[in-house]
Amino acid sequence: MFVAISDEAGDTGVSYRGGTRSFVSAIAIVRDENDLKELNDIARRFSRPYLKSQLRKWSDLKGSVKRNPSLLHQFYANTIDNFFEKTRFLIFSFFFLDKKKIETGTNPGLDKSVLERYIWQGYELCFKRIFAFTKRCHYVLRRYPTAPSLKWYLDRNISREKQIRDSILKLARTNQVKLSGPHFISKKEHDPLRKELATSVKIVDLFAGVTRVCCEYYFNNGDDCSERDCNEADCCSNPYISIWRLFLKRLCATKIRYRNKVIWDWNGVIYHPLQNRSQHERFLGIDPFII
Repeated sequence: MFVAISDEAGDTGVSYRGGTRSFVSAIAIVRDENDLKELNDIARRFSRPYLKSQLRKWSDLKGSVKRNPSLLHQFYANTIDNFFEKTRFLIFSFFFLDKKKIETGTNPGLDKSVLERYIWQGYELCFKRIFAFTKRCHYVLRRYPTAPSLKWYLDRNISREKQIRDSILKLARTNQVKLSGPHFISKKEHDPLRKELATSVKIVDLFAGVTRVCCEYYFNNGDDCSERDCNEADCCSNPYISIWRLFLKRLCATKIRYRNKVIWDWNGVIYHPLQNRSQHERFLGIDPFII
């Protein structure tokens, strides 16, 4: 059974004019809960030397750490490299919501309920790809006629729990995937088993947080840049671009192999509003699912 862990980064209550322009949802997929424990152990090992603290969510990191892309890159690169040495399977889906592009007219900001609807619809877009990948793996491994299955853990968010639960469960049924969850986890769990799951959520929060910061820099400065490809440019002014390049190449746009054969060309980078996606291909990459 695959395991999905998700979290978010960004402000849902403030217009981009007074806050942040981007909102990011991140979903990590591992093979099983043993791999999840392995990921936790590895991230904890590299937290002290590079994050200068025990493992904690992005917003709780020291400002000096969040402003040090070199330290951050070392944390993520070492975590990913060491995890792949153990298990060789970790993929991510990132949903980017561009608040500037969806605000209309002279309204001072987005209605929060509208923004929240966009967010849980973003989960639907991500899970459509995740369910398709899950079914393909199930077929390759010849596990039919049993249904492909996925377990999902995410950070507790009272305002969106019902919408997320209803929409993704319906999507799972439509795709004939057996979904366990969503299981809502607080980052301050005390039960040992749930505390370990809370650690996994914190790790995904760290990926979402730095991705949003990198994306925010691109959104706010991209108009002044003439580079055609942010992920190949030798001299990029975005201080966090090396981290995004790492995520894009290793986790978000990668070929999935089984017995040395490619079984899936994974691309987990999704942007909304869709009609503006082509304007940001130099940063997000090309989405092969958009015709």
